Amino acid sequence: MSNQNQINIIEYNNRTEKSYLSKKLDLPEYLDYQEKHFLGLVEGDIERTVTKIVRLKALDYDTKEKKQKGTRKEFILYYENWYGKDWQGRKVAPVTDHIEGAYMEQETEPKVYQNKKIGDTRIGQHEVHYIPFSKKAIDEIIQSHDQEEDKESILYCVKTSNMRNASYTYEQFVNSSFEECVSMMMTNGGPQMYEWNKRQGQQQQNTNKSVAEK
Repeated sequence: MSNQNQINIIEYNNRTEKSYLSKKLDLPEYLDYQEKHFLGLVEGDIERTVTKIVRLKALDYDTKEKKQKGTRKEFILYYENWYGKDWQGRKVAPVTDHIEGAYMEQETEPKVYQNKKIGDTRIGQHEVHYIPFSKKAIDEIIQSHDQEEDKESILYCVKTSNMRNASYTYEQFVNSSFEECVSMMMTNGGPQMYEWNKRQGQQQQNTNKSVAEK
């Protein structure tokens, strides 16, 4: 009754799984379970909604040279919820907080027996980000999910190594430098109070200018 091989009906971030497979490692039993379960039941249209976009600085693993130098670069990742129905028209339990923009790259070292490599052993993992920050990238994400008219419903979060704040407006998020975003976060009252103080300061400057011109 239900469709078969539904796992391939949409493209999504399954790069952690691909990292395991490329290194011939056994997959963890529940890796991407909710996505695979959902896609195994759903039939027809799937609604993917962006709930949060995160802006952060992270190591750039594009090249070994960059990794060795510890180069940090601005990236974004975003969270999606997925909605759909099964072949009988019943709602399928949604996927929540699916992440696009980051995955776990598996680390291995050679497994040696009698001076011969017989495979690889997993020794750990590290997080890799693959969507560089830009206003264009964010706008494309919002447009591809048909959320232009409702973009302020998305949470815009800036994250540092020890702080995070998700109360930025879209304009603050896409048009401010990372350093200014951190300053907003550290302002008493957060980004909203920062913006209010900025407007008040501008109004005071305009008032002073008008008085001086008289």
